[in-house]
Amino acid sequence: RVKYELNLFNDPYGNTKYARYVGDPKHREIARSAVNKSVVLLKNNSNILPLEKNQKIYLVGSGANNLGMQNGGWTVEWQGRFTPDFEILDQNSNNLLQRSEFTNFYKDIYGTKYDDGSVKGLFSSMDTNKNNSVDKKEFESHEASSPFQPAGTSIYNAIDQFIMDKENLAYDPRANDLNGDGIIIAVIGEYPYAEGYGDNENLSINSFDQEVLKKCYNSGKKVIVIMLSGRPLIIKNHIQKWDAFLAAWLPGMAGEGVSDVIFGDYNPTGKLSFSWPKNIKQIPIDYNDENYDPLFKFGFGLTY
Repeated sequence: RVKYELNLFNDPYGNTKYARYVGDPKHREIARSAVNKSVVLLKNNSNILPLEKNQKIYLVGSGANNLGMQNGGWTVEWQGRFTPDFEILDQNSNNLLQRSEFTNFYKDIYGTKYDDGSVKGLFSSMDTNKNNSVDKKEFESHEASSPFQPAGTSIYNAIDQFIMDKENLAYDPRANDLNGDGIIIAVIGEYPYAEGYGDNENLSINSFDQEVLKKCYNSGKKVIVIMLSGRPLIIKNHIQKWDAFLAAWLPGMAGEGVSDVIFGDYNPTGKLSFSWPKNIKQIPIDYNDENYDPLFKFGFGLTY
């Protein structure tokens, strides 16, 4: 009824005159500010944050350079679009993607929701010369022919803009080489989803990120975790091993909003709008529950 009252059905093709404002710099500044205000700092041992901009950083995890994860579902497509980069897919680091690397990665990310047909179809669409492998040129050509949306800033791109010496940023999404001094920033989280694909009975961290985190713990380095998700994941078995933890939710195209907080250009002000459960059996959880005992309480959030 409301749509009829607004005359939305009078012109079924819509009006595209405002399309030129999509991605407008002023809008991006508003988006960045929204991310600043919504990031929630949930742990900050020994005040490890904010970081100095000359700090050596190892950047790892499935969400470090993935705009699809930052945006979530209902973005570009109904279920959103998962957008891993070439480096994270190239498991053996030989600058050539094999079908098995594709399928193994997507299985680790999607778990029981893995769709073999879709993944093989994606690989086939990239493999333009049909030699059962995808080189970087083919990969980039596919990206160019199927743009995600107006250019955005991943967390990797944002940190790269902030850091003073580019040699101090080691982007290693699989955490294969954590030798040397420095701290680790692990960007983990959920693949984009809507109904169906988003149904999850355990809300656990995906297998790929669990393996990455295991390598981080074994390195002996301090670990800062940034989570990209539309809901709390069950992290009780991990949180004690994290020196800092930020819930960044779905920051969209404004990865700069997250790096602002990491480097102290914005003092975190976000608070939890729900209680973060310790385990799946606590769901649903409410602060009025008689035995209320969450991992993080409703309204919790740290600052510097």
